[in-house]
Amino acid sequence: GNGVFKGCTGLSSVTIPTSVTSIGESAFKGCTGLSAITIPGNVTSIGESAFKGCTGLSAITIPNSVISVDKEAFSDCSNLTSVKIGKNLISIGDNAFYNCISLNSITLPKKLERIGNGAFGCSNYWSGNYCPITSIAIPGSVKTIGKQAFYGCRDLTLVSFEVDEDGEANLTSIGDEAFRFCSLTSITIPNSVTTIGKAVFVDNKLTTAVLGDAVTEIKEETFYNCHALASVTIPDGVTSIGDRAFSGCYALTSVRIPKSLTTMGENVFYGCGQLKSIDLPDTYTAVPANLFKDNDFEYIKLGNGVKSIGKNSFGCELTDDETMVV
Repeated sequence: GNGVFKGCTGLSSVTIPTSVTSIGESAFKGCTGLSAITIPGNVTSIGESAFKGCTGLSAITIPNSVISVDKEAFSDCSNLTSVKIGKNLISIGDNAFYNCISLNSITLPKKLERIGNGAFGCSNYWSGNYCPITSIAIPGSVKTIGKQAFYGCRDLTLVSFEVDEDGEANLTSIGDEAFRFCSLTSITIPNSVTTIGKAVFVDNKLTTAVLGDAVTEIKEETFYNCHALASVTIPDGVTSIGDRAFSGCYALTSVRIPKSLTTMGENVFYGCGQLKSIDLPDTYTAVPANLFKDNDFEYIKLGNGVKSIGKNSFGCELTDDETMVV
């Protein structure tokens, strides 16, 4: 039942009978002395905060019978190093493994459809306390990755997107800040993805980024402060790029702006000092403030549709060897 052993700090072991089909909300929450538990094979769901703060747990096996792990089910299990997830799990709830700062690897099952907000994120990454996974494979069955799902996983260098048994990717959305403060070195977004949230890759170590063909909007701060980003592929069909989307991408030397683009926010390429040329399409009508400030251009072409240029849009002075075409 709900909260049945909540706060029993002296509880070190428990035998759950095979007749149990669900583990209720907060059932073992705060049982800091609990060092091992076997979840029986008839359990189909693990409730909200069921094992939250069980700092004595080092390993857990989620059986094949479980289809959902609810909100905060294993959050703050700071000594949890190993999680084996059964093959039939469909949903990982919000903050399910939040602040599991010893979890060094995770294999997601092939039927998983949802990775919730903050699922593997952390709150104190700056102090060295974060989920230390180094790579993650997102199954082709996954449809959504929630906000801050892997926020602050500073050791995470590789994310791969798989296809399902039919050879298809089903992922459609990646939430705000999903991979913020990770250390990804490259990323290729599947063509199935239509929505990429705000600030998804802030402060990563990306050198290359390829956005899928279905993306129509690059939201604010998507690649903010990705200092090593040298190459980005923006697909045809993108109509808007948000504020500071590429600000601080010092290594970016060129970028192709698609003809579909109609709007860009402020400071989009602010501080991209290696960006040497830009060619804006005729569909683009207004150059906002600080768009290319602190750049060292050699060639700038404004499309025929440009009607206004904001303050400090280019923030540079062209030399005799450099060109602006209006």
